[in-house]
Amino acid sequence: MKKQLITLIGLSAILVATVTFFAFTGKNQSVSPQNVPVIEAHTEYAINVDNPDVIVSHADLTFVATVIAQDKTTYSDKVPLENADGSTTMVGSAYTHYTVDVLKVLKGKISCGSIKIVKTGGIREDKSAINVLEGDFMPKVGRTYVFNAYVQDDGTILLSGQNSNVAVSGGTKADIAQDDNVATYQEAARKTK
Repeated sequence: MKKQLITLIGLSAILVATVTFFAFTGKNQSVSPQNVPVIEAHTEYAINVDNPDVIVSHADLTFVATVIAQDKTTYSDKVPLENADGSTTMVGSAYTHYTVDVLKVLKGKISCGSIKIVKTGGIREDKSAINVLEGDFMPKVGRTYVFNAYVQDDGTILLSGQNSNVAVSGGTKADIAQDDNVATYQEAARKTK
């Protein structure tokens, strides 16, 4: 139930941001990688996303991983949107797929090594902007994060919302052992056992 609620909240927020953006800016903008805006969708979370104990207790998996690759972006839950000229465009919610190298498991049953994850948000189909949920950001290739994820019914590992990925200062074992964010989420994971 909690997975479905969080997924529904995330999908709704991205859809609202997409519709709002198109309604006010249109879709035929010239955009280069240097000037693609990041659009935060207003989101009301069902849990306190500022509290690591709460985030970890709701997550199925909490782990430290380095992003190896940004594989693709998929779009789902498409709805028709009327353009200023009266034409219709189908607009969907973006999901960005990554390959990550799991370095340390804090909560849940996954193995260290390479896995696939999916993050709510990403580049729009028309490449006009990057959608994220309020307070969230997209992981970057080569960077290490604490990930708080939800395993979906089909086995997909989904990250959604603020603090679903939290930056780690480096990617070595020594960096991870000394990082304050890792320590905070590791302690939160211990409390859930």
